[in-house]
Amino acid sequence: MSFEILKTWKKEADNIRDNLSYLLEKVSPIVKEGSERHIQKTEIGFNIFELISNTYYRENFHTQVLSKFISPYYHREGKKMLESLINCFNKLLENKIKFNDFKNPIVENEKDNIDIRIRDKESMKSIIIENKINNAQDQYKQLPRYYNTEKEAGFTVVAIVYLSLVKGKKPSKLDWTKEEKQTIENLLIELPAFSEKGTNLCKDWIDPSIINVEQINVISTLKQYKSIIKKLTQKEMDKLVFEKFYSEILKDDYFQSALSIREMLGKLCEFRAKRIANHFEEIGYLLFEKITPFSWERVWRAKFENFRLKESLGLELVISIVLTEEKSKVCLYEKADIEEGQDKIGKLLHTLNLTESFNKRDNHFYSKEFSFSGEEDKMYSLVSEIMARLKNCNGTA
Repeated sequence: MSFEILKTWKKEADNIRDNLSYLLEKVSPIVKEGSERHIQKTEIGFNIFELISNTYYRENFHTQVLSKFISPYYHREGKKMLESLINCFNKLLENKIKFNDFKNPIVENEKDNIDIRIRDKESMKSIIIENKINNAQDQYKQLPRYYNTEKEAGFTVVAIVYLSLVKGKKPSKLDWTKEEKQTIENLLIELPAFSEKGTNLCKDWIDPSIINVEQINVISTLKQYKSIIKKLTQKEMDKLVFEKFYSEILKDDYFQSALSIREMLGKLCEFRAKRIANHFEEIGYLLFEKITPFSWERVWRAKFENFRLKESLGLELVISIVLTEEKSKVCLYEKADIEEGQDKIGKLLHTLNLTESFNKRDNHFYSKEFSFSGEEDKMYSLVSEIMARLKNCNGTA
């Protein structure tokens, strides 16, 4: 083989290695984020909003629900939930909203195209809430138009809330004038419905409201509404995670590298089975005539059989290590001539002082599971310990 061919192969191998290293470096945090979100997902159980699922996806659903919660006239909790909402807003405002400016609030939805507005005709103050929880697009000069509507009606706008599902969504200002930007940005609150960190509707309005209100039906409805928001947020965050992954995978040859990783992952269980058989070949063949990696029903195993100590120990021991993408399961069982009522595997484990290391399914089957890849070393250690203790066994069971 020529030196030039070797150089070419080395260059290609180095290129694949570098691409894989970069891809893993960039994608690992994204994959970790996705895994953590998967772990955090919760079933919302019986939920009235879930039962009307074709409704809570509609654009005006959250507008109607929010306006009913914060209005004093749809329950017997007065202004408690409105005051909690103002507290939430004030966490993001330099010029705080005064509670005395909303002693007699009028909460309206879909008036003059404004999703929610909170007015007080005594103080002539107004709060505008633009609901983007269902990710509706901004209309032409949307927030400036709403501001001007209130101004022309004689109201002073003290806050304009841009309510989105997740953190990061901002109003489009491309069609705003310089003056409109200066005016509205001083009043603007960008508030996510839910986020892991920072001020958000769930943590800073729903949770305090649950504490402050007294009626069990209101408390229950608030909790169910929070569950719906979190469910919608989880779906949106999943999309954002995939968007990050998509952006990375488009770069250079990283998609091909990702395909290579997928192919290698598809063969990983096979490799693990062969590696186990090879690793225990020397000590294992002193105890078993066959150590075989094989696939059965698409699941790879490393099987230790034809036990050489079956006469002295009185059983035909089989060790089978079953390998899945996420687990390694070490199984101990009898091959044949099983006698009912005889717990020969249990007696053997007692002799080897390994009883606590295994879980018993029945008298003829014991197993121990290990996660892959976090506990792979522990799996090898346990099998090594079994081999060593069997080798030194004194021949009594």
